[in-house]
Amino acid sequence: MLLLLIQLTRLLCAILACSAGGSIENGNEIITDPTLTFQASPPVSWTYYPMIAGVTPGSPPVASFFPGQSMTATEALNRATGDVTSAVLEAFSSTGLSAPGLQVNIVYEADQISNCYTTPATPPGTRIGLLSGGAITETATVTGTAGAPVTLTSCPPRGITGVGEFQEYIKNVKVIIRGYSTTRFTWNRIASSMLSTLSFRYHVLFRSGIIVGT
Repeated sequence: MLLLLIQLTRLLCAILACSAGGSIENGNEIITDPTLTFQASPPVSWTYYPMIAGVTPGSPPVASFFPGQSMTATEALNRATGDVTSAVLEAFSSTGLSAPGLQVNIVYEADQISNCYTTPATPPGTRIGLLSGGAITETATVTGTAGAPVTLTSCPPRGITGVGEFQEYIKNVKVIIRGYSTTRFTWNRIASSMLSTLSFRYHVLFRSGIIVGT
């Protein structure tokens, strides 16, 4: 928790003081309908799981999912959109701003991520995730042996033939806000509030600050 707080403090300082290029910003600059961008390891609900058939005909599907994970790409995108929109609206409210005509859209591609399971064998191309603090932080892809499924002998599957190395899982997110105009300083305050809400309430693990763009 202490490391998370330190990381968030650094990100908040970056949001409030500097632009994307690292230079000091003009806080009085008026920005209308900005686009906010950030990188993050997404919460598990922003991903969806593969449906794996049971070991025998008629048996229930394999539990290839994480608790709280979405069933489809559409559901994952809807949940991401809902979380971000809630964070934006709460940021406006906490900053004392009224924006009845505000519109919020996001650009985000939900990925299919599987939990680790040992039976049956895992098909090639399956992306296995590691869950930490409610977010998917790393993934490894099953490559297979000569194209054959791989039987995982341990979870997480490290050092297993036919499974690639785990890599950090980081996604780009773009938040498009329409229907409001204010100073860059105020937009940065909104971004700072969004970061806190998304981190602590929705388990978004930020890998960058939120950049306010025009």
